[in-house]
Amino acid sequence: MKPLITGGAGFIGSALVRMASEGGHTVINVDKLTYASNLENLNTISDTTPTKQGKSSPCAHVPIRPYEDFVADHPHYTVVFTWNHIQEIMEKEQAYKAVGGKWINFVPKVDIQE
Repeated sequence: MKPLITGGAGFIGSALVRMASEGGHTVINVDKLTYASNLENLNTISDTTPTKQGKSSPCAHVPIRPYEDFVADHPHYTVVFTWNHIQEIMEKEQAYKAVGGKWINFVPKVDIQE
């Protein structure tokens, strides 16, 4: 999938960019870079694939860090772009759920899973 995310340098948009990138998708980010934009929001990607860690994303050169970086600073909501793996992910991420983390799934309909 190649999602287009508008406002990807903002607070919410940058979270969507990270989630899509971590899901292995090529992301097109369009942002006017106004007062609400902050390029520091796009400063890291975490991935469980060891061969990707220590490298950077194409074009934007955002560093790809270990999954442990995500665990150390859990977001309140996580958008799951790999919808076909949501049950597996939710089973693996019991600690995330225990601290109140919620999953946003958009297939077949938008749903927040706790």
